[in-house]
Amino acid sequence: MNGGVESLFSLEGRVAVVTGATGVLGGAMARGLARAGARVGVLGRREGRVQEMAREISGAGGGAMALPADVLDEGQLRGAREAVLDRWGRLARIIHERLRRPAKGRAINVAPDAPRPGACGPSSPAP
Repeated sequence: MNGGVESLFSLEGRVAVVTGATGVLGGAMARGLARAGARVGVLGRREGRVQEMAREISGAGGGAMALPADVLDEGQLRGAREAVLDRWGRLARIIHERLRRPAKGRAINVAPDAPRPGACGPSSPAP
């Protein structure tokens, strides 16, 4: 982990997913979380951009995984949650940078602490 502000707010061992992580603001959030020590799920609709951002974070020494998904598709969000839980065993934070306007649809809430057999809760240590 780098010195400076990140050392004051360490996220070592935490897992976060950032929606809209391929955009300017979401990408900055994903990179910042990774620099602070969090493992980051990079979620977005454009698979190529999602893969690129995850590679960028991993190349800089962070933990990242690509999660191509649309926030309006409950099945895709549940799949993304399962992928995160299967890989890292928990999910402590979801950062919704990108949500569509209500006129185009509503975002689906897939809570990180929703029951899942054998999964750790947000405050439990990773297996």
